Amino acid sequence: MTILFHRPTPWSSDISCSTKIYSKLFAKSGHSVIYLQSTINLFHLITRRGYFKTWKEGSRLVDDVWVTCGLSLIPYYDKSKYLSRTLIRLSYKLTVPLLRKSILRAGFGEPDIIWTTVPGSHVLKELFPKSRLIFHCIDNYSAYRGDQIVRIEKEDYFRADHIFVIGKVLEKRVSALMGSTNKITNLGQGVNLAPYLEQYPVPEDLKNIPLPIAIWVGLLKKIDVEYLLEIALAMKKRNGSVVLLGPTVNAIVDLTKKYENIFLLGSKPTDLIPSYLKHSDIGLMPYNRSNQEIYKGQNPLKLYEYAAAKLPIISTWNDEYESLNPPVLIINDTGDAEILLSRVFGNYEKWTEQVFDFVKDRSWESCQRAAEKVIRNL
Repeated sequence: MTILFHRPTPWSSDISCSTKIYSKLFAKSGHSVIYLQSTINLFHLITRRGYFKTWKEGSRLVDDVWVTCGLSLIPYYDKSKYLSRTLIRLSYKLTVPLLRKSILRAGFGEPDIIWTTVPGSHVLKELFPKSRLIFHCIDNYSAYRGDQIVRIEKEDYFRADHIFVIGKVLEKRVSALMGSTNKITNLGQGVNLAPYLEQYPVPEDLKNIPLPIAIWVGLLKKIDVEYLLEIALAMKKRNGSVVLLGPTVNAIVDLTKKYENIFLLGSKPTDLIPSYLKHSDIGLMPYNRSNQEIYKGQNPLKLYEYAAAKLPIISTWNDEYESLNPPVLIINDTGDAEILLSRVFGNYEKWTEQVFDFVKDRSWESCQRAAEKVIRNL
C-alpha cells in the first residue's frame, strides 16, 4: 500500500512522535510511505519563522520515507469560530507547488491511505478522492486550540473512514462527539524495547552529577515547577540530583542557578535517550497543573520509555491511568515528594519489576499490527 502520514512534527526534529514511528514501521514492512509536515505560509517565508526551516529542507527520501511539505498562500488558522473551516481548506488547496504534486513526486502513486492527526485535514481526501481517510486523534484538541475547534473535529470524524485514538479517555470523547463507536479503534501507545536491553557507558554530561538521579525527558514548558522544586529538595536530602532533558526554557535556566542539584542538559537525539534513562534512578512526570484540560486524553510516551528503562515513576494524575492502571507513584501535593521517594528507595527492586512488567508487551510493532489489520479491512 501507499500511506500518506500527516503531522506538524518536523521529520528532522529530535521529537520522536508516534506518527514518525508508525511511518518508519510501515516503510520497514514494505509499504510506500509519505510523511507530510506542516505547510508554511508567506509570513513564515518572509520572516523565516515558524516551520520555515522544515520547508527549506525540501522534499526528500529519508529512511525509505518520502518527506515533504508545502508553501501555502493562505495560513492554517483554527482560532476563528466562523472563518477557520474555510481558511484551513484553502491552506491545503492553495500551495506552491500544489500539495498533490509534492506528494506524487515521491513516485509511489496516489495514496491508498491518508493517516492524519491535524484538525481540518480531511480536505486531503479531496486531493485524493480514492484514498481511505484515517484520523488519528492524539490530543484533546479543544484544550489547546479552543472550543471552536470542536466543529472542525466533528467534520473530520464524520468524513473519516476510520478513527484511531491513543487511549480510552479520547475514545470516550470522540464517541461522544460522534454519537457512535462503530469506527473507532484504540491503538494505545507503545515503546521500542530493544534499545533498553542494551548496555551503555555513562553519558559524558552525566558523569559528574551526584547520584541518585531523577530525570525528566520532554518539553520543559509542561513541567510543574512547584513539584519539580519539591522533588529536587527531597533528592538533595539523599545527596541526589534532578536532570532535565528538553528544549531550553528561560525559567528553568534560572532555577538551575538557584538550585545546585538541578541540571539542565538540553535536548538530546532520540537514539541517545535510552543511555540517559538507563543511568538514572527515577523517571519524572509532574505535569503543569495550570490547565488540567490539556492532560485529559494524554497517554504520555515518556511513561512507556521510563518503564522500559525500569525506572520507578513519579507522576501527576492522568485520566488515562484509570484504565491503564500503571505502577506509578502519584504526587498530589507539595508535601508528597519526600513520602514518595521514601517509598521508592525503600523497595526499589519491587518498583523496577512492576514498571517493566507493565510495559514489556506494549511494543510499537504490536500497535502497528493492530493498525494494519484495520487498514486492510478498509
